[in-house]
Amino acid sequence: MLLRFLYYLANITMTASIFSLVVMAFDRYFAVAHPLRQRIWFRKAKLSIPLIWISSLALMAITPFAFELENGRCYYAEDEMPPLAFWTYLLVISYLLPLAIISVLYLAVARRIWFQEIPGQQESIRDQPQGQIPKKKVLRMLIIIVVVFALCWLPLQVFQMDFAVRNMLKDWHPISIYFCYWFSQSNSGINPWLYIGLNGKMKSAFNKMIRCRQGGSGQRNKASTSTLPHGSAGCTRL
Repeated sequence: MLLRFLYYLANITMTASIFSLVVMAFDRYFAVAHPLRQRIWFRKAKLSIPLIWISSLALMAITPFAFELENGRCYYAEDEMPPLAFWTYLLVISYLLPLAIISVLYLAVARRIWFQEIPGQQESIRDQPQGQIPKKKVLRMLIIIVVVFALCWLPLQVFQMDFAVRNMLKDWHPISIYFCYWFSQSNSGINPWLYIGLNGKMKSAFNKMIRCRQGGSGQRNKASTSTLPHGSAGCTRL
């Protein structure tokens, strides 16, 4: 029972991570295509985060029934569920469908940014090379985000579908299996750094936050070593 729960929990967290990227793609699309529409439910964290986890719990509820415990080891329960149907379901829910949605939304964002005309800006200025640089940076960021998502999750999907079709787990080295799972989860750690490195505003905000923390640390160190008028060491209340 515990092993089934662990498999269920692993798939829930994986799906929630992917759905978060989908919600972010929707958020970016509406921020660019409909900037005046502020009252959209998924742009509110109090609504979007619970919905992400609830949908992940519901869609992955099938997972515990796909495995069984025998002689202290966990096996796929072929009698309960056809392997190809189960792994294809996971492929669609956790990879193909999110990748398609993210790609379409970012393509719409890129199209909107590239062909958007800024009011009052002369056509000759818009068509100049320096006027295209910000647009090219945004397009590059969107392309990289989609490609990184596709590449990070691809090895795990290949492994799972190979297992579903051939059921030859022994052909896969344990290290390669661990790599597939690790590489897929690494996407969650890579994405923030992609945004920081490729988005000028986020990079500036991140650097400002770091400087503020360093400055606050220096002030606290000064305050802690300050001396009272009578020469005794004093502690400043922060």
